[in-house]
Amino acid sequence: MRIDNLIEHPHAVAELARWHFDEWCHLYPEQGLDDFTEDLQRSLQGGPLPATWVLVDNGRIWGSASVLERDMVTNLHLRPWLASVYVHPQQRGRGGGRALVSAVTAACRERGLTELYLFTPGQEQFYQSLGWTLLKRETYRGEEVAIMNQRLQD
Repeated sequence: MRIDNLIEHPHAVAELARWHFDEWCHLYPEQGLDDFTEDLQRSLQGGPLPATWVLVDNGRIWGSASVLERDMVTNLHLRPWLASVYVHPQQRGRGGGRALVSAVTAACRERGLTELYLFTPGQEQFYQSLGWTLLKRETYRGEEVAIMNQRLQD
């Protein structure tokens, strides 16, 4: 299992976009599959943000995680955001999510970012186990979410 930048696997964009759309379209009702695809394609431009990393095992893509300037229509003062942390159901429970989050936060630290934010409708304990801190809870688009952050620099 390894973590690569999506730039090394541009062929994976369509499959990842479908997974992301199926998982989170209810949180982004104004966006269609094409929007999810375009969001991932922006990560292929090589800039600092957005950026996406993928979980690769035996030559197959099994998941992803992105860093975005913004991920919500609320909390616009918070940025950047860890977003779209996804591991295919066949690979869950094997440490892939933990590996993705750890690799992305390390890459952000190397890029000089001092803090990251995320929101999650159901994985608060997972992120707390990785050192993330709860900032607040709110109802976002009809769903209760935890907004969390992690300091990357002392």
